[in-house]
Amino acid sequence: MNKKILSITAIFLIVVSHLFAQDFSNVIIEEVEVTPNIFYLKGRGGNVGLLSWRGGNLIVDSQFKPLGDKLKAKIDEISGNKTQYLINSHFHGDHLGGNANWSADGVSIIAHENVRERVQLNFRNEILKRDVKAQPQEVWPVITFSENMSLYVGEEQLNIVFVPEAHTDGDAIIQFATSNVIHAGDAFVRYGYPFIDVSAGGSIDGFIAGLDKIIELSDADTKIIPGHGELATKEDVKVLRDVLTDSREIISKLKNQGKSLDEILTLKPLAKYDDQYSGSFINGQVFIQLIYESL
Repeated sequence: MNKKILSITAIFLIVVSHLFAQDFSNVIIEEVEVTPNIFYLKGRGGNVGLLSWRGGNLIVDSQFKPLGDKLKAKIDEISGNKTQYLINSHFHGDHLGGNANWSADGVSIIAHENVRERVQLNFRNEILKRDVKAQPQEVWPVITFSENMSLYVGEEQLNIVFVPEAHTDGDAIIQFATSNVIHAGDAFVRYGYPFIDVSAGGSIDGFIAGLDKIIELSDADTKIIPGHGELATKEDVKVLRDVLTDSREIISKLKNQGKSLDEILTLKPLAKYDDQYSGSFINGQVFIQLIYESL
């Protein structure tokens, strides 16, 4: 694999490792009401979705392990019901690091089969010069699917939709079909250029296809919970889809002309988007590299 992409992945792992090492004692969990029975919780890490019904709760993602008590307290404040299910949108630690907090309570963890496979891996990260250990068994999903699956809880039908080779190779979009709400995981984010984890099976084509799937499942009234950021609409997803589609075409054209990655970076071909989308994590130059390597 290209050393630049390994460096990008290393940056991501450093960010996540730094978050794990931080003091979480001052983190405040805030809730945003989406419908009377669906909320999302903001703390540190990915947005946690919450569905509450008379017989229990279902959550989407679990943030970091040190936030377990705070998340549980906030959920108890919103709903006194017992949490029964946890769906992971993908395998990154800021979305499933807290799984053990819930499996200890007998909560059933659901995810794509690639998520279960990835969290069991030991590997050597040569960039960080350290061994990365597999997650303990309490973190592993116990119910997996290969394509799509549905759950029926209370009055709600949930459709869990696999989007291959998008942010990772195990992304799931969770559609609360009855309530017309979608939790997109990191298949749609609002922090700027999205992170395409090429080392974990992500790709620009898959990411665009994932955004198209969210659009297909939505209408003008659909409320969309992104993996990171504030509540969104179908039109917000379309805007990001169009930016990514145009960016792909630009980089693909230059690559097909035989230009090297370094030559393309020098041209700064995505400059028109950088003011709005370039961030401290994924800036325009990094995003160009991710597109280039995934084409």
